[in-house]
Amino acid sequence: MTNYGLGELTAGTYIADRLRWGSSLWTFNEDTGTLTLESGQLGEFNSSDNPAPWKRTDENAVSADKIRKIVLNGKVTAPQSSHQLFANLQNLEEIVNLQNLDTSMVNNMYSMFAGDTRLVSLDLSLFETSNVSRMSSMFKNTSSLTQLDLSAFNTDKVNDMSNMFEEASSLTSLDLSNFNTSNVTAMQNMFYKATNLTSLNLGSFDTSNAENMAMMFKDMNKLNTLTLGNKFKFKNNSALGAPAPVNIGNGSTGRWIRNDYQTKAYSPIDFMTNYGLGELTAGTYIAERLRWGTAPWTFDESTGVLTVEGGELGGSGTTPWGREDEYRIDIDDIQKIIFTEPVIAPQNSEGLFSYLRSLEEIEGLSLLDTSKVTNMKMMFSNLPLLEQLDIEHFNTSSVRQMDGMFEGAESVTSLNLNNWDVSKVETIAGMFAATVSLQNLQVSNWDTHNVKKMESLFYYAMSLKELDLTNWNTLNVEDGQMWNMFTYVKLKRLTLGDSFKFQKGTGLSKPSPLHQGDITTGKWIREDGASEAYTPEEFTSNYGTGDLKAGAYIAEATAKANLVVDFEAHPKDNIVNNTVGKTSEITLNIFNNGAQNSSETQVTLEKYDTQFETTSSEVQLSYLDKDGNETRKQTIPAGDFKEGFVFDEKLGYNEKIKVSFEGIPWNNSPEETKDMDQVTISYHNGSKNTQASWTGTTFIANGTFGFKTVPEPLSFKKTPLSLDLNGKKIERE
Repeated sequence: MTNYGLGELTAGTYIADRLRWGSSLWTFNEDTGTLTLESGQLGEFNSSDNPAPWKRTDENAVSADKIRKIVLNGKVTAPQSSHQLFANLQNLEEIVNLQNLDTSMVNNMYSMFAGDTRLVSLDLSLFETSNVSRMSSMFKNTSSLTQLDLSAFNTDKVNDMSNMFEEASSLTSLDLSNFNTSNVTAMQNMFYKATNLTSLNLGSFDTSNAENMAMMFKDMNKLNTLTLGNKFKFKNNSALGAPAPVNIGNGSTGRWIRNDYQTKAYSPIDFMTNYGLGELTAGTYIAERLRWGTAPWTFDESTGVLTVEGGELGGSGTTPWGREDEYRIDIDDIQKIIFTEPVIAPQNSEGLFSYLRSLEEIEGLSLLDTSKVTNMKMMFSNLPLLEQLDIEHFNTSSVRQMDGMFEGAESVTSLNLNNWDVSKVETIAGMFAATVSLQNLQVSNWDTHNVKKMESLFYYAMSLKELDLTNWNTLNVEDGQMWNMFTYVKLKRLTLGDSFKFQKGTGLSKPSPLHQGDITTGKWIREDGASEAYTPEEFTSNYGTGDLKAGAYIAEATAKANLVVDFEAHPKDNIVNNTVGKTSEITLNIFNNGAQNSSETQVTLEKYDTQFETTSSEVQLSYLDKDGNETRKQTIPAGDFKEGFVFDEKLGYNEKIKVSFEGIPWNNSPEETKDMDQVTISYHNGSKNTQASWTGTTFIANGTFGFKTVPEPLSFKKTPLSLDLNGKKIERE
């Protein structure tokens, strides 16, 4: 009112003055926390003339804590000095249309977004930075910022990048490979406390003019991949720390190594000191993995699982549990080993997996290439909890030593090693000693002609009942080197070949019974009966001479019910039901019950008593194998049942004779009938004659007789024909 009509206040329409930042109009919505900027030229954030809305000192000031979003409507030009332009807006979450910000005039971007701790993203794809000389602290403490695309930045004139990404603690990767840093003099604290940054590409960095690089990489705890170029040189104390593992759970030595593994590994200090010299040239550097030889490994302490990747294993002194540094695994913590890729076993694999007392499983053992191995001594020894070993595929063609290979593998129950080539092996002493649970061992194909030492080979393999050494040649075993070979082994069956020769002190004990319940003499005899029986001492002293030739040997059984007769129709109660006057068939099965049996056991059926008259002149004999399959047939005369039915046959090894004949019962059985029938069998086995018998009942029910002189059938009740003959046979006559 005072000045209207003077100067510029001439005739016209007047409105309320709008709030401005520089020349850019702005509004603020307190409900949404949105600050909207219209087209115009921004002033410096703390300018005395139209400063940033949160820097005003009048009643129109906006509290910085209330700003949650900034929207740029139309072209907004940033001031030449844009230092702290949007800084310290602690609740700012988003800047919309940031591509509308024209930064072509800007030469100072110091702390431009610093302190915006809730800002998640920034679209800087159209930022023009060709005139900028200062970018220090530009993104300092933008602790929620997860990614930054700075590929459009032109940094040709920048001289200060100090603290640029300090405490940008949510960034995980940063590609600055387009940065030209040839004019930068200050890089101190550049990535300080960027604690989640794992990958950093500085491939284009030129530090030739850098004067201060102190603490440049300090507290980058998760950095695992660093790419550097030929013009990069560490200066001052850049504070590069130990690399983090590339993958969670990967073991790391704390040293840097080029990702093609064509360099040595360097400690952080050595890496910073020597980068740019010798082999430390441009490339990407990562954490050196913990390795067993060249095979990387990881260990999960919570599960006890050791995972081994592809490579060539080192010897037992380089195992994860055998190393002598702070990365050593406690040997008792390993419960499982997993091979995920092909691995090569070392030439000297002595003790490679030994003494892992808590190890229960080795998965992927089929991936282990053993073709170079010459020494497998103690390779799987003293593994008390391991139950299975998948090692059938092992290439053992170069192996010379296998002493104690499985000694003390107390829980292993089966080993199929038949395919192993052991033709070069010279020592197998104690190889299977104390494998106390081992029941199935397949080694019959082994060529042992070069073996010189077999001492304690099967010592205390107390569960081993059968052992086939058919192809074994012990002729070159040195004197005294078979001592205790079979001590504390309770074998039921031992199979030997022509080239096997015992020495004194092998410790072969008495054979165990082949079948439960067998009564044995404590002597060894050929299973097919083609030898005399020998004490263990006689057997080991004389094997290879006389009747002790190649074959399977078992315990000699004493005479007992070696042969068994049963009535096939009712094996449970030994009763066969027949009916008076009706033709019936009786079937007897004669078979071996696990006693000593040769291929030519002579069997004689001497007696069969029953109230039964044969009607056939022949008896059918069928010979069945152990699986019940008929192998041959024979027909013989029936003979006279009054005097006992007699035949004389040879019972083959594992054979059963099925005897079938027909007849007509002619007397019923009283209720108290019991054990009226008896079959007696005598047989000759080797040098022994003995007998076995069966007693049972052929129960004959009521029926009808047909009389030649009586036209009608005569029926009988359930009583004998004569009360005076109750329970007795009625003679046919």
